[in-house]
Amino acid sequence: MSEQARHFCRNPRCRMKLPTPVENLHRAFCTRGCFESFYLSRCLVCEDRMIRKRSNQRIKSGHGKCSAEYQRFPHVYDFRGPTPTISNESLANADSTGLKVGVESDRPKNSSLRGWWWGETVIATTRSTTETA
Repeated sequence: MSEQARHFCRNPRCRMKLPTPVENLHRAFCTRGCFESFYLSRCLVCEDRMIRKRSNQRIKSGHGKCSAEYQRFPHVYDFRGPTPTISNESLANADSTGLKVGVESDRPKNSSLRGWWWGETVIATTRSTTETA
């Protein structure tokens, strides 16, 4: 009984490519979340449809063969995928990021100030407007 290797996640809502091909169907999930959502309404061993009576129920009630099989080989049916790890990369220094906007973008637009500005004043333009009037 030779099974073909699975290259994609078994969860119908995911179907993401697996890092390595897997022959065991119970290991053909990209993450623990895909594994849990796939077996949320299925028996862990025979994969029949079931309605859970408890939140931690994994095997369909009344299936003696399934519970005996799971007790004999729990390592086959449990999720043994990639474990989440904490990255060892150091965080970037916030001082070295530099300016994200130009220097001139710190000033508000002229329309918001109605012509008022508290910086350098240009006296020549104000005198020329008063002399012409």
